[in-house]
Amino acid sequence: MPIKFEDLFNAVPCYIAVLGRDLSLIRTNHIADEHFGPAGGRKCYEVFKHRSEPCEDCAALETFDDGLIRQHESETITRDGRNIVLLVRTRPIRDADGRIVAVMEVSTDVTQLKRLQEELERRRARRRRDYEHTKQLFDEVPCYVSVMDEEFTILETNRLFKEGLGDVPGAKCFKLFKNRTTPCEPCPVAETFADGLPHNHESRIRALDGREVDVVVHSAPIRGSDGRVARVMEMSVDVTKVKDPQRELARLGQMAAHAAHNIKGILTGLKGGIFMVNEGRKRDDAPVVERGWEMVQHNVDRIATQSLDILSFAKKRVPEPRQIDVEQLFCVVLDGARSAAEKGDVQLVSTVDPQARIFEADPRYVSQALTVLVDNAIDACVEAAGSKPRRVTLAASPAGGGIRIDVTDNGVGMDDDVREHLFEDFYSTKGSMGTGLGLVVVQKIVKEHGGTIDFASAPGKGTTFTIIIPERPS
Repeated sequence: MPIKFEDLFNAVPCYIAVLGRDLSLIRTNHIADEHFGPAGGRKCYEVFKHRSEPCEDCAALETFDDGLIRQHESETITRDGRNIVLLVRTRPIRDADGRIVAVMEVSTDVTQLKRLQEELERRRARRRRDYEHTKQLFDEVPCYVSVMDEEFTILETNRLFKEGLGDVPGAKCFKLFKNRTTPCEPCPVAETFADGLPHNHESRIRALDGREVDVVVHSAPIRGSDGRVARVMEMSVDVTKVKDPQRELARLGQMAAHAAHNIKGILTGLKGGIFMVNEGRKRDDAPVVERGWEMVQHNVDRIATQSLDILSFAKKRVPEPRQIDVEQLFCVVLDGARSAAEKGDVQLVSTVDPQARIFEADPRYVSQALTVLVDNAIDACVEAAGSKPRRVTLAASPAGGGIRIDVTDNGVGMDDDVREHLFEDFYSTKGSMGTGLGLVVVQKIVKEHGGTIDFASAPGKGTTFTIIIPERPS
């Protein structure tokens, strides 16, 4: 049985209308008649829009003018009072000569789709508001908050973190906090990734302004849709103000015990030296006397170093800045170190940028700090294996209105563990030969001048300590 065009026209589940040039309805299908009423020769805008005049920007008229197919959305009301949204498409109808004699308008009811789109957009807007609210809360948390992946890469940080530790997306936490090249041990983030449980521990990190900050670190898992730990949030609470008084008390106790232990060893050395001197004199043995006298001198030097370090460590001092000639300062420091350098076959070099020739600081304390750094640099060169020329360099250059001083050696360098503990009280890599206070005193002197101290080092490649003293030391 052949299908009639009339049946197809009326079976299409869309509103179909054929319009004349005056926008009168030449033909409509059954669904259009059912929902909007019989056309009866009325105008399209009367039937579909309940208007008394054509719509602005009428797509049908535009199609009559240029013969192009057009598509737009339109809202209207059916005869039973329903508000619906239509996707309207206009297409020209031509006669045998190609002239446009009518326009077919096909309208699809997309009300449900439109409502779903609007609901989706509302949900997206709500999620955006929720995200902004959550981000605001995240930013206002009064501790350092960061989110990391399994590679210890920092992905997100809160406002306090950015202000205190730096805006550093993509940095490794162990490099940022501890200046390490490998992850810390123990690491609460690694533990949380391993077992999915919260962990905490105490640590000390470096702030953006160079301060050492005591923190209590808490790690918490962030799980993905599959329940696995996808990220870890680390929250670090600054407890420096609580730890400082505790540390001062512990320092006093440690200093007393440390001094007593060192002095005991020094006295033993002095007694041994005196004994050898006396025995050498009795036997008229000059070499024995000389060895004994060397022991006495060595231990007297240890007493001097110990006393100066303890005094510098314990005493709160206010620097008395005055103008310093950098070249003269470097000469004094290097002359004092020349004997040890010659004994270790270490070359001493100094370079001064003309723009950094004069600066303000307390010459007594700055000289003491540089002496410690140069002595340590010489020891590092002597300890280094190989035949390469050993060299320690003192360099001065301008830094803002102040001065930058670099002490560089090509000695043994430092590994992660040494770097991490470098400025801790009584930490020394020299065994009984070190007080463990030298670098602590250097750091204290620099801070008393309102300056900063930093370092870069790698095993086998040497070390550079960088001191920056501002234009007007505090």
